Amino acid sequence: MTTFDPDSLKQDRDVLREIVQKFDGRLAVNSYVIRGGEIRVGDPVELLDEHKAELWGAQVLTGP
Repeated sequence: MTTFDPDSLKQDRDVLREIVQKFDGRLAVNSYVIRGGEIRVGDPVELLDEHKAELWGAQVLTGP
């Protein structure tokens, strides 16, 4: 579903081409929602290490 806009379901194959060009075809987003809400450009974010994420109740998966 990488090439589909989640709101409109319009397909954009350039997204996948760009992932191949910029990231050698490897891109993964491993994230968890700890508290729902909206974020906007410029909002502060915090990347959690595995231990802190587990304290918040996130399931931490490791491996390739």
